[in-house]
Amino acid sequence: MTNSKYSINDRRWLKIPSPELNDTLASNEYSQSFQKIIQRKLVKNQAVSEFLNPKLEDLFNPLLLKDMQKSVERIQLAMANNEAIWIYGDYDVDGITSVALLLKCFKQLGYPVNYYIPDRHEEGYGLNMNAVNSIKEQGGHVLITVDCGISAVKEAILCKSIGLDMIITDHHECQAEIPDAFAIINPKQPSCTYPYEMLAGVGIAYKLATVLLGELLPMIHDELCELAAFGTIADIAPLTIENRILAKFGLAALSQTKNLGFQALINCSDLNNKKITAGHVGFMLAPKINAAGRIDDPKLGVILLTTEDPIEAEEIAILLKETNDRRQQIEKSILEEALYQMDHQIDFNKNRISIAYGEGWNSGVIGIVASRLVEKYHRPAIVFSINDGKAKGSARSVEGFDVFKALSQFTELYEKFGGHEQAAGLTIPIENFELFQTSLKTYCLENLEEHLLTPSVKIDEVVEVSDVSYAFLEELSQLEPYGMGNAKPIFKLEGVVIKKKVLLGKNKEFTKFEIADGVRTFEAISFDKSGYYDLYKPGDMIDLVCHIDINEFRGTQTIQFLIKDIRGYREALCKLPKSIYLFKRAQAQRITQMAFDLMNHKTELVGDSSIWGHEALLISESLSSTETNWSVDSIEGLIYFYNRLSDNESKPSILKPYKLPSNDVQVQSVETYFNLKQDCVSARQVSGWIPERTDLIEFYKSLKSGTYNERLPETIEHWLCTLILEEAKLLEVHEEGIELLTTPKEKVEMMELPIYKALQNYKTTLKNH
Repeated sequence: MTNSKYSINDRRWLKIPSPELNDTLASNEYSQSFQKIIQRKLVKNQAVSEFLNPKLEDLFNPLLLKDMQKSVERIQLAMANNEAIWIYGDYDVDGITSVALLLKCFKQLGYPVNYYIPDRHEEGYGLNMNAVNSIKEQGGHVLITVDCGISAVKEAILCKSIGLDMIITDHHECQAEIPDAFAIINPKQPSCTYPYEMLAGVGIAYKLATVLLGELLPMIHDELCELAAFGTIADIAPLTIENRILAKFGLAALSQTKNLGFQALINCSDLNNKKITAGHVGFMLAPKINAAGRIDDPKLGVILLTTEDPIEAEEIAILLKETNDRRQQIEKSILEEALYQMDHQIDFNKNRISIAYGEGWNSGVIGIVASRLVEKYHRPAIVFSINDGKAKGSARSVEGFDVFKALSQFTELYEKFGGHEQAAGLTIPIENFELFQTSLKTYCLENLEEHLLTPSVKIDEVVEVSDVSYAFLEELSQLEPYGMGNAKPIFKLEGVVIKKKVLLGKNKEFTKFEIADGVRTFEAISFDKSGYYDLYKPGDMIDLVCHIDINEFRGTQTIQFLIKDIRGYREALCKLPKSIYLFKRAQAQRITQMAFDLMNHKTELVGDSSIWGHEALLISESLSSTETNWSVDSIEGLIYFYNRLSDNESKPSILKPYKLPSNDVQVQSVETYFNLKQDCVSARQVSGWIPERTDLIEFYKSLKSGTYNERLPETIEHWLCTLILEEAKLLEVHEEGIELLTTPKEKVEMMELPIYKALQNYKTTLKNH
């Protein structure tokens, strides 16, 4: 069996559908490409000005969150009565920043509180009975959870029985049973009408803090906002609506932070005097804090973000950097074992999910290893650490497959479970582990669509090299900050030529090309170890999919392309002779036009000539002779031939299309490619070409899975399918081939499309004719 990584040439290139341009966008103010990108990024009825110019005033009223008022009143009562308040947080960056944020909030209020973060290895995720009892024994009256608690059904019962009022603040998906807590603040809970559901755990904590602080909020708002942004980005929450606002203002605050912990972290990451971006947070800063919770003490992260001692901040930041280095080594070792299991024990022809496990694997890094397996095999993955008779797992998924929903089918097998669409965690008694694997693999085989297992690149816009300028990049900067839900735009450049190539990096694993369009020259760099250097050479013409950035080196700025994928020029769209394209496309459109005309009573069915207009096929501009029964016509420089019908002929006839051997064949006679007696069709036969619903489904599936080998349809039936799917905005048909578009979020009601209805009406008419 072969489980090698997908070849870069296996990636699907998907062009995101171009929207209708919004009238509120001044065409003379922004380029058309920029306008289209903006409109794709708008959420619901969001205004363009709101997206481009986010304001803190646009944040929703936190009191719209269910139980927010009730929670605030209970906390204020506790403060008035001098009751002990405890904050219980998760051990990842979202949980750590949530705890730090509330600690700063209560400090500003002048009220001391305690906090508790469970040990990942000893206690696991979320609340546990021992921790709850310990907090009560230490005099706790009010317990506020952050970034956890929505699945703590048993713990909520315990809290109630011992007189500990639990206020849950969480953002994870709700399960069938909701905890019976004093209050729950979670926009995803039933009956909560808050306008935005995608806040991270730290976003919910931020909302609670803003209400508690009231008029005191402006005094520490920047500190809270940078914590909210940091945790939101680290948790890969979508940077839309409120998260976009928090990220934008929080990153601005972080770039000039007064937080000693952030200063030390930025310093040991060599980011001093740089504008901090979401990328810096996600890939350089947050992993160091996450490492504490993975293989050390997560309280180190809280201490770092709340300390007022610069020496302590520097010492902890250095320690976290070293801890992260150790984490990477542990991760590498486990990943090697997991990959060995995949390559020697799993047949991916029969399994649509990767499941790896090992005795004593560090449970703090299995989530990262799962992500690596998803990257390599492009299918959902779960990695388990087996200890003391239990399998603790971390799941990651591919876009389009809800792993939380999949795992929710077997909750009776788990001890603990929680998560969301793209990531989840679970703990399984070892006696249930084999049944779990069998059940989940069967579920994925039946419910995970095959096309989701093929990696894809989503293209925002096709641009000319002449479009790429500093002014255009200045426009694009208004879309920042980038992240989940607001991806950095990906562009396609067609037909550029490689002038030079060179290997870069410590181990020569990266490729830099110098590319040109005949006028301008740019650098294009790939940081993906994907073999581009060996595949392409100077002189090759390529299509390039990339990000476009400004690179600054020694004070000089240059435009740079960051490669996502490369193919030979037009390789992404296969070429067929232009003659075949024009004929089939024209005839498919002629059928659909006839269908619409009949539907609207504009014409009557009188025979084939009304369908085809006698045009048969554009064969070649070099056609020099024809049989006497055929006439030649020229339309816009293209030569057609068609049947000259005799008066006594009752049924006009056309020729079925044939693929010509090549574009440069010198055609001397029509009979070279056609058998006139065998290749005539009647109008009645046309009814068999019109697709039914099942035909559309099968054709679309074959395109998505890559099993349909023709770059342009081989038959009129398939051309009609493409016309219908084009109207549904599922694909675009170009002269060179079919280009799949990203699947719309809302279900496409194919049977309601006017083109489908018209064709079905026409089919009935043809059968009765």
